[in-house]
Amino acid sequence: MRVIPRFGVLAVAVVLIGYGFLRLESQGPNGVQPVDRLTVVDAKGKRVGGVLGFKDSGLPMIALRIERRLVILGVSNIRFEETRFTLRFNEFRFESANCTGTPYLAGYGGFFDDDMAPQYVLHYTKLFAPDGDRRRVVIRSQGPAANVPGTSCRPDTGEWPDALPLRFVIDLANEFQPPFTLQ
Repeated sequence: MRVIPRFGVLAVAVVLIGYGFLRLESQGPNGVQPVDRLTVVDAKGKRVGGVLGFKDSGLPMIALRIERRLVILGVSNIRFEETRFTLRFNEFRFESANCTGTPYLAGYGGFFDDDMAPQYVLHYTKLFAPDGDRRRVVIRSQGPAANVPGTSCRPDTGEWPDALPLRFVIDLANEFQPPFTLQ
């Protein structure tokens, strides 16, 4: 067995490390560099999330973590958008007569049956998550889950056999400020 002198191993290591640094610093003509990862940032430069891909509409889909859970959202330059994992919904059903208490999502039978990634409901800038199993509820009102300008609570009657209870997770407007940009 042939033994490589220590100096030879050290010389090879220095050459390989130096080559690695040259590759990191290399630029094409006019300073052109490849981009490894796209990210979305808000108006203050705060990182919103890494880009996973693009929706058919051309808007980026981003991934972020909230409460240590994966959240996949679409994002335009002015707001968050729905994706396959996030349903945009502007009105909920309530058991109370004044749109307070637990909000329910009614009539979306199969949306939350796919568990590839956690699924959420996007209500303007507020994010809601399923909070238990579907159940039969008697509805007394429908409207927004919070005071949203230009919306109101309305009386509603009926029984929903498959209403999904939701819980509030976060108001994204408290964390991120549009306009959003790609970097």
